[in-house]
Amino acid sequence: MAKLVDKVKVITTVVEAGVPDEIELIRIPSLEVEKVSWPLPEPRRLLRTVREEEGKFDIKHFLKIDYPTSWGVLACRRGRILTVDNFPGIDYDHGDLFINSASLVYVFLSSKCLLRRFDGLISFSTISLATAERLGFRIRPREVIPLGVDTDMIKPDERLGAEVRERLGLDGPVALFVGRLSPVKGIRYLCRALEILDRAGLKLDVMVVGRGPEGYRLERLRTRVKNVRIYMLGFRPDPFGFYNAADFVLLPSLGEGCPNVVLEAFACAKPVVATAVGGVPDLVEPGRTGLLVRPKDVEGLASAISEMAEDPHLARKMGLNARRYAEEALRWPIILRRVLRFYEEVLSSGGP
Repeated sequence: MAKLVDKVKVITTVVEAGVPDEIELIRIPSLEVEKVSWPLPEPRRLLRTVREEEGKFDIKHFLKIDYPTSWGVLACRRGRILTVDNFPGIDYDHGDLFINSASLVYVFLSSKCLLRRFDGLISFSTISLATAERLGFRIRPREVIPLGVDTDMIKPDERLGAEVRERLGLDGPVALFVGRLSPVKGIRYLCRALEILDRAGLKLDVMVVGRGPEGYRLERLRTRVKNVRIYMLGFRPDPFGFYNAADFVLLPSLGEGCPNVVLEAFACAKPVVATAVGGVPDLVEPGRTGLLVRPKDVEGLASAISEMAEDPHLARKMGLNARRYAEEALRWPIILRRVLRFYEEVLSSGGP
């Protein structure tokens, strides 16, 4: 994006390595709040900085209604855009009742206070766009625009996949899970589905790339199953060899925004078996690029995994469709052009 516009400046509480030289950063000090694990910007400093900078830019683009930095919109007058991936506690299930309840209260109040102040809304999903409308967002333009993927860097590689298969001793249909092993990823329901398949005698190798508090469920399951073999591979910064070794990818989440796992699977020509949450239904065309089930539907998840595992021709065909879709609609240059057109539409509308 920085190469497509005259100037980009980012106001943030966290500065990470790898930021391009074209992007200027302003770091806002964070408040130290006990038992809060994410950074909370110092409110007066945030508002003052946004007020000082906003007149220098045509577009002021905020990310996520649940990020405290979104309150910076109070210091802006026009050209205000919000991107939402979901509304935690409302259309996003953390898999934890307490977190869902706390998120619902904060996100509902934030939405009521802030949504009407934006001049345009980009959503990662049709689901969250509808949520925004229910919460009172009435302004146009509004549009569903997903994240993108680098299809030149992330691509099918049979040799790399074969190396992983040989190293791990994979010889049957192979499924892959990539992600943090947390309640929101539906690990509990994946384990129950795999138990059903094991009892039915399905031969399946499952690679698990990631770590987290729900990992114990998979560790416990792998000692009980006989036909399903589970490979706990831990966190890997470069998981693309595992994508290429798999026949299909699993995403049994309770909540999602626009999941990179689906984008990366498609770029590697792999279909997905996923739950219809967040932006997943906007990406996955059932029967063409993957299979969708309801969240927490253990029987449905087991059936979809079985269908994919027992028909390798179907999996390959859907994988090729997924790669074609990624090339035609999800490459970053395509996504960025859509965002730029959206910026132009917001500026031409003149705000509310």
